[in-house]
Amino acid sequence: MIPDNPSAMSAFVEKELAEIGELQKTDGKQFCQRMSAVANYLKILRRLPEAQNILEQIDEVIKSSNLGLKTHIVNQLRWADVKRYNYEFSAAKNMFEESLIAIDSNPELSEYKDFALQHLGKLYFDTKDYQNALNFFNDALKLRQLKKNQELIESTQFAIDRTIKNLEKIL
Repeated sequence: MIPDNPSAMSAFVEKELAEIGELQKTDGKQFCQRMSAVANYLKILRRLPEAQNILEQIDEVIKSSNLGLKTHIVNQLRWADVKRYNYEFSAAKNMFEESLIAIDSNPELSEYKDFALQHLGKLYFDTKDYQNALNFFNDALKLRQLKKNQELIESTQFAIDRTIKNLEKIL
């Protein structure tokens, strides 16, 4: 991902960071939601140590405020993706796989399975294991077609098309 306007995104991040601090003590859920968005923008801006620090803070708030498994899984998926961006592929893979195990064993988390599969596919793509990437993308596509979310379907189809092109180059 490449930001359209890095300076505007950075300005938004700084503004959010200045405003969010007190929420950690008063509204853990709101704190986690807003900080999660900030961490995602920091990832896109390639400010990975800052993103990881925020995700660690979120994890502490999730645990101390008992915000539940859904909030934990969303944070874990974002955290794993930051690790992927930081080329910590083994750690990211472990986190994605742990997330999938939790998702598969808890029906209330099923809405996140396509995201876990898509991100695991991206990890395999990044490590040039295109066959495994394609398998995960195809699994994600099936779930996204059931959701009927065109934006998600198009994103996954793009990943599949790109992966197939890379497989064809190898063959």
